[in-house]
This record gives sequence, structure tokens and C-alpha cells, in this order.
Amino acid sequence: HMTFLVRLRQPSALIMIAANLLPLIGVLLWNWDVFLLLVLYWLETAIIGFWIIVAILIDPHRIVGPTAKQTTRTFLVLFLIAHAGLFMGVHFMFLWALFSGDWANAVHGPIDFIRIVVIGSGLWIPLIALFVSRGVSSILPLLDPKILPAWPAPKPVHISDPSPFSEQRMLGGFYMRIIVMHLTLIFSGFVAGAVGSVVPLVLMIALKIAIE
Repeated sequence: HMTFLVRLRQPSALIMIAANLLPLIGVLLWNWDVFLLLVLYWLETAIIGFWIIVAILIDPHRIVGPTAKQTTRTFLVLFLIAHAGLFMGVHFMFLWALFSGDWANAVHGPIDFIRIVVIGSGLWIPLIALFVSRGVSSILPLLDPKILPAWPAPKPVHISDPSPFSEQRMLGGFYMRIIVMHLTLIFSGFVAGAVGSVVPLVLMIALKIAIE
């Protein structure tokens, strides 16, 4: 097994850290509040789900199993969209009810949400970086090791294989992230809202990177 320092030198880890540092610009220069930061991380969860689906479609035998049929892959993708979508919907309801504040007066629908919250606040900039970083970390390990010799080549996966690229590990990690990030960020959000300065927001960013 690779040590922590070896993992830290992997391309996906370095890209992930760089992408996760971008919200500091929003907090320090663009006056982001706790709601914007929480929305950013909520949207990142959707990005992770998207790239898991892409990984399943690109190399289903490695992720789902060598004997997986098309119906199995289709069911898995539909299940992920429906089930994870429900989890994320409940998560967003919590964020909106607890932290939206004055944003609730300006946002009256999905279009307003995209126009005012995502685009108007500059949230789209780190979102693009997170989209790219998550894509790299999800797809890069599935490529032929000849393309990227420095990357540890994954071995073929069987259904019971505990490989990090197996369906059980990928989906389990995805749902665990929803639960852990939901609880951690909401707790951090309460602290940040109570203190009312940028320091808790910076600490929230650092905590999120550490969890990742």
C-alpha cells in the first residue's frame, strides 16, 4: 500500500488540493459567506456522482465486475441518479433552511439560483476547477498504464475484490462522503455563522481538504 506521502504526490491529489484552495479567493476577496461555501461543496458532490457514472460507462468491467451485463450497469446508473439525488435533495433543503439568509429573498427558482448564486457570486470558477480535478481522479486510474507510467496500474476487479476502483468502494465512498460532509459542513457552518468572520470559513476550507 502506498503511504500518505506517496499518495499526496499523485497527480490527482495535487490537482484536488489546488482546486480546493480556490474557494479561499471567494472568501478573502469576494466576500463569500457560509451559504455560498456550503453550496459549492454541495454541487461538488453532484460532480463526484457524475464522474462515477462516467467511470462506470467507460470501464464497467473493472468497476462493476468482469461479468456485469448491460442491464446491471443501467440499473446501477439509474439507482445512483435516483437514490443519490434524493440524498442531495434533502441535504440542500437543510442548507437552504438553515443558511440561505438574505439569499432566499433574491432567489425564486432554479434560474435565479444559477444566475445569482452560481454565476453572479463567481461560484462557477472553483466549480470548473473541481469538475476537472474530480474528472482526473476518477478517470485517470482507468487509463492504460502505458499512457501514464507513473500512475499505479489497477488490477482487474472481481465482485468481491476490495480494490478502490470496485463498485462497492466507489459507491460506498460516495455515500459516505455525502453523510460525513453533510454533518461536518453543517456543524462548521453554524460555527462560521455564529462567529461572523472569515476565519471560520478559512478553517472550513482547510477541514474539507483534510477530510478529502
